Amino acid sequence: EYIDRGHLQENCLVSSIIYRGNGMESDWRKLCEAARQASVAMNFNYAETLWSAALQEAEEFVESDERLIQALEGLAEAYKKQGKFRQAEKPARQVLEIYHQLHGNEHLKSAIAAHNLATIYHLQQKYGQAEPLYKQALTVKTKLLGAREPDVIQLLLSYSDLLQKTHREAEAENLIKCAQGAVGVESAKKQPSMASIHAQIWAHNSAAAQKVLQASTQQSKTLPSTNQSASIKQNREEPTSPAAVPVPPILA
Repeated sequence: EYIDRGHLQENCLVSSIIYRGNGMESDWRKLCEAARQASVAMNFNYAETLWSAALQEAEEFVESDERLIQALEGLAEAYKKQGKFRQAEKPARQVLEIYHQLHGNEHLKSAIAAHNLATIYHLQQKYGQAEPLYKQALTVKTKLLGAREPDVIQLLLSYSDLLQKTHREAEAENLIKCAQGAVGVESAKKQPSMASIHAQIWAHNSAAAQKVLQASTQQSKTLPSTNQSASIKQNREEPTSPAAVPVPPILA
């Protein structure tokens, strides 16, 4: 049987981080820092493990505690980067609910959380759930950041992709023109599309799967009598952050 020794080692590291800590705050900080480093290294599977442990620690905090929110955001992002969109829904939705309770719908943090959750739904083709979140995020971000803000342009283009996918080409074209009118045609074209985000995630997961396959093959050479079976799942997905330019008519 094939043993993922890297994963076992990572679990041991997580345990050592927790048990060497001098208290809950110390444990949480160590786990979060390790999770961020894992994400930078594009080891999102390990980041998922660390964020899950950090979330377990943070569950002792009150709901409004920023540490709980950070753990939820980190876990949702780790899931998303691996193409685990269904798992990413719950923590992303929790973040949005917390910000709604703390700040209301018109706050920038609520808009960012709505944008993140909309992207997760969009990547699963859950367009009916993604659209109201895109509208909320676009209205608030345009108002607070201005129509030329790169994050607002990305929102416009993501929403236009949803409209195209749901056969509303005229509305989609209107949003694209709004984006081009705000920053120019060339700048708008430089924004990543939903398709390119999907491709990036697919490429990362394919590379990760290839590493598992290589490790499995290497182990079979050193242990010829061992029966090994590596189940490799290839996932696909995409990411999700002032001027006198009018708010797109579709939001009016």
